[in-house]
Amino acid sequence: MVINTILLTMFHVFQNYKKRGIVSMFPWQVECLTSEGVLDGRNLVYSAPTSAGKTIVAEILTMQTILERDKKVLIILPFVSVVREKMLYFQELFEGTNKRIAGFMGSYTPTGGLRSINVAIATIEKANGIINR
Repeated sequence: MVINTILLTMFHVFQNYKKRGIVSMFPWQVECLTSEGVLDGRNLVYSAPTSAGKTIVAEILTMQTILERDKKVLIILPFVSVVREKMLYFQELFEGTNKRIAGFMGSYTPTGGLRSINVAIATIEKANGIINR
């Protein structure tokens, strides 16, 4: 049952990628994701030029973390406008699933707080509060 839910969620997410025109990855992205232990929770540090596709690696690791490992993900970004943009993007990406994505920014905290969401996208200040709480 859990496997079916994971597969259905991944299907929805990949369909949403396809709607955006993303149907394949660069070899270096595949290499990052298939490096020993990365999908088992080991750390990954990678670097690439602007607009090279770093974000999709993080997105796939985010999916894997919330779907297979059933853990929450905290994404920290520097500005309210960037948090809002990324929150809307992730909400669209996870549309059709039962995963809740919410932004923590400015004076806004989602109803239910961190406890009620799967992916928290926060400004530096809000992330600091989440971590210290």
